[in-house]
This record gives sequence, structure tokens and C-alpha cells, in this order.
Amino acid sequence: MIEFLPVHFATAVSMLTEAKWCGPGSLTQPIGAWQTTVGQLNRLFVLHDDNAATDDDLGGVSDDAAQPTERCVHWLRAVKATVMPANSAALYELRFYTLFAGCLQRYVPLLLDALPARERYSKNVGIWTSQSGSVDQLVHLWVYTDADERTNVRPAINADPVWQRFVPQILPMIKSIQNYFLTRVL
Repeated sequence: MIEFLPVHFATAVSMLTEAKWCGPGSLTQPIGAWQTTVGQLNRLFVLHDDNAATDDDLGGVSDDAAQPTERCVHWLRAVKATVMPANSAALYELRFYTLFAGCLQRYVPLLLDALPARERYSKNVGIWTSQSGSVDQLVHLWVYTDADERTNVRPAINADPVWQRFVPQILPMIKSIQNYFLTRVL
């Protein structure tokens, strides 16, 4: 499950580290949390273990003034195991691919076939499909040392023969892409 919250950075860190996210007995401590660095600022993405929470856990927001006033929750199913980087990477890229209806089942195997070639250039933290909201959605999280690394690997990725075969197959399936550049806070 991933949450998208418009909150102040210092408030978010306090909420995460002091386990004040929800009322007692609610969501477990997150796997990781990231703050936006470009675009809509003061947004926080929190990744929870998908086996650690249930739909009932979302109801218990406390009366604490530090709690977010708005909350967008995406229930996700892992397509690939989540692998948090050992180092303290400086830049993460979270990508939401909204596909045309019915395309997800064709898209995922194509992506998994091309993924080893793609990961030669940058590491993937996780890939998930949405189980709520837009169910024809795929979510990726990529890690880079900094923005320069991301910029420098893009031409190599696009020149890779495996990637060149993959992209024309998936482009007609993609309705929209949203990406967020993030820094890790937890």
C-alpha cells in the first residue's frame, strides 16, 4: 500500500518516527517514506508492507492536529519484490503508469522480460499493480545517486536494443504517466 499525503516535511518526519501516523492499532511502521522535490511540493509518499494493513486500518485517523487533512491511498500488489537500497541514495523516481482498460495483463510480462536490461542502468526498488482506484495502473520506484545520474543514464537506456524492442510494444497501452522526484525521509 502506498499513501500520498499533502503534509509539511517536519510534521511528516515527526509523525513517522514517533509512530503517530494513525490511532493505536492502525497501520504498522512504514517500509519507507519519501518527500517530493519537484512539482507539487510538500507531498509525502509512504510505502507500507501490503500484508501489514487492512481496509479497516484506514479509518482510525486520530484527532491530532499533526495528522494530514487529506489522504490518498493506493492498495498495491507487488509484481517484483521490494528491494530497498543499502546506500543512502539521494534521488528516487516514483512513476505511475495508467494503462488503457485491459492492457495491464499484457504489459506486465513485457516489462518483466525487459527489466534485467533496464536495471543495468539504474536500480528498481519495486514494481506494483494498483488494487484500488485505477486498477489499470502500474507503479515503479527507481533509485539514483542524484539527478545527474538519472540524466546521464537516459540516453544509454534508450539505446539499449532490448529497451528499443520493448518501448514500441508498450507505448500504445499507456494512457498517461505521472512521475515524482523524491528524497527519502524514512
